[in-house]
Amino acid sequence: MKPEIGLEIQGRYELVERIAIGGMGEVWRATDLRSGRAVAAKILRPELTGDEIFLARLRAEAANSRGLRHPNLAVVLDAGERDGSGWIIMELVQGRPLSDILEERGTMRPVEILTIMAQVARALQVVHDSGVIHRDVKPSNILINREGLAKLTDFGISTAVHQRPMTATGMVMGTAQYLAPEQAMGNMATPSGDLYALGIIGYEALVGHRPFTGSTQVEIAFAHVNQEVPPIPGNVPREVRDVIMELLSKSPADRPASARELARRLDRIVINLPQDSSGLLDGIDRAVVWDIKMTTRFRGIARRDGVLLHGRAGWGEVAPFWNYGLDDSAPWLASGLEWALVGAKGLPQTRHSVPVNVTVPEVAPAAARTLVRRSRADTAKVKVAGARTSASSGLDADLHRLAAVREALGPQGRIRVDANGAWDPATAARLLPLLDKAAGGLEYVEQPCPDLADLVALRRLVDIPIAADESVRLSSDPLAVARSGAVDVAVLKAAPLGGVRRAFALAQRLGLPVVISSALDTSVGISAGVALAAALPELAGACGLGTVRLLDRDVAAPSFVPASGGLPVRSVHVSRRLLASVSADDDLTSRWQVRLGHILVALRTRRERERRDPACAIAGLPL
Repeated sequence: MKPEIGLEIQGRYELVERIAIGGMGEVWRATDLRSGRAVAAKILRPELTGDEIFLARLRAEAANSRGLRHPNLAVVLDAGERDGSGWIIMELVQGRPLSDILEERGTMRPVEILTIMAQVARALQVVHDSGVIHRDVKPSNILINREGLAKLTDFGISTAVHQRPMTATGMVMGTAQYLAPEQAMGNMATPSGDLYALGIIGYEALVGHRPFTGSTQVEIAFAHVNQEVPPIPGNVPREVRDVIMELLSKSPADRPASARELARRLDRIVINLPQDSSGLLDGIDRAVVWDIKMTTRFRGIARRDGVLLHGRAGWGEVAPFWNYGLDDSAPWLASGLEWALVGAKGLPQTRHSVPVNVTVPEVAPAAARTLVRRSRADTAKVKVAGARTSASSGLDADLHRLAAVREALGPQGRIRVDANGAWDPATAARLLPLLDKAAGGLEYVEQPCPDLADLVALRRLVDIPIAADESVRLSSDPLAVARSGAVDVAVLKAAPLGGVRRAFALAQRLGLPVVISSALDTSVGISAGVALAAALPELAGACGLGTVRLLDRDVAAPSFVPASGGLPVRSVHVSRRLLASVSADDDLTSRWQVRLGHILVALRTRRERERRDPACAIAGLPL
């Protein structure tokens, strides 16, 4: 089988482009024709077709990696053989090999490389627990995505603990530069050998070169056995030097006992390393990662997670969704820092209570009816146009849900719908009259189309009021929304806009009626939204701040759960007991630790750019 563009594997995976060539296979970007999902296809190189040794290795790779699940592992989805060739279908990781990053930068800061090593160590623990040894841990087999998440890949020469060797007697498997001494001497591979390779990676990233060199692969391999590790420069923190040198011990018995033990040790070291030279975190004395199950699947997610920062003014929240890039996530960090360090100090307060709508997810009519009645709110925001936008069953579900909400609210209640940019103008113009009729009249439709140009086109087709959310907070020129004349209401959220004060200033510049909404926050984030709503001279209606009900738990007591359709303007009190009950596990904490570091850099970069050129600040409002 010759891999080429358009080739279909098993009638299911269509090859799109070749992205890498290895010693055994070619890696292609492919499309899963059943799901539409982009995947990676590793295919045996054409010149190796019929070679039983390489086919056996491919089978072993598939067997050793299939079923392994971890955030830091590239997941194997499928595998097969035909006509003397074979393939493995894997998760497509959108990232760069660590080898490319090292080649480009030369060295990395201790906090950067130790964070990556901790992630790989967690992945290796899962691998080792399954009875597999990777045997080829090296920078080119570690992919780093744009959020800093590391993925260990390529089980091409992995072996099960009791698997019969597929090499000739005396042949050593692995890459010489990362080969543990015992493997260089031809002894059986063990999990400790994978940890040794990870130590070589750490040394290389800190020093700028590998500890052992040679003119041939054999010379390099025996250098691991016979030569002492050159010392790591003294400007590297002592605890970092110690763990790297321990990993590079000649005897496996002198290395960390397990990958899990190593990961925990690296975490402890990272926490105590200086990470922020910008001063942005000055005043922050605690950070806690939280993880909470949703009561109802909402916007495609079943769990919500984020970080709480504690500072001089109390707690702030940083919880951009995982599909948000670093630039889009930077305002969330700015918002969390503002609320933790300054809080509500100096903000005007024009009201003591904020009217709140009940948010109705894509649930059955009976559940929608119950939700609305229990809320005692007089306004409901109903999610429509989910994954089934074009399906008649989806439209019918939306219509029945709206009818149930109207029944629960009564004739005087207000109903608004949120489409999250699901429609083009023609579709929106066709569906909105149907939704308006089912609801017995709509207060407005929120973000029916994704682009401002589409909203302008829709305005000419319907007379139902239009509200903009994403067109404001994700725009490089949010004031264009007001200039367009296509929008009747602006929906503002404190966190994605960079904090309460920045959102307040934007509301004044927009000159549009405003409603404040949330981003599936805990009570900490909701308290900031309530303060913003309380500060505005006027509100265009009930605010979307009642979403704590969508979380299975909360962090505050009392929680910011609306009573009789409103929320009081008050401070938030985070409960130690509740906070402990929602604290994330080690893996998620590690992911947020990495991500928060990258967002910090993005925020610092943006602020520096705005200081150099104030004109590049969005809407004239620096972040």
